[in-house]
Amino acid sequence: MFWFFPRRYTDPEEASKIRSLGAWTHSKFRYKQDPLWGIYDSFRPVKDIVKYQRGDCVDHTLVAASWLISEERDTYITVVKTDSRNSFLHMVAHDGRMVYDYYDWYPRSDLESDVGPVVREKQIYKTE
Repeated sequence: MFWFFPRRYTDPEEASKIRSLGAWTHSKFRYKQDPLWGIYDSFRPVKDIVKYQRGDCVDHTLVAASWLISEERDTYITVVKTDSRNSFLHMVAHDGRMVYDYYDWYPRSDLESDVGPVVREKQIYKTE
């Protein structure tokens, strides 16, 4: 259901409380993998992710996408394949120029060369 209606799971109002996504990510957010090595992926509401300041790449993507929408920026959610042998997937948010990952920010043009091939990408917000 998430992939069909990802915008439904964002919360721009809650994310607007974050002044700088980069500062919040680097000083407060802590990566925590879902139980069972992420085989069963779950995510929490953005309000809880911001409050508890931890989660996996999907959780960070929801906060980043919410923040981008609150900043009135084009917003995309992208899934990349990070390991060709094991088919591990990773999710990020970007605005068409910069990728906002839980461990770094980098140009969108570097996504496939630095992380892996894009499996799916969806624009969930477009500025006028």
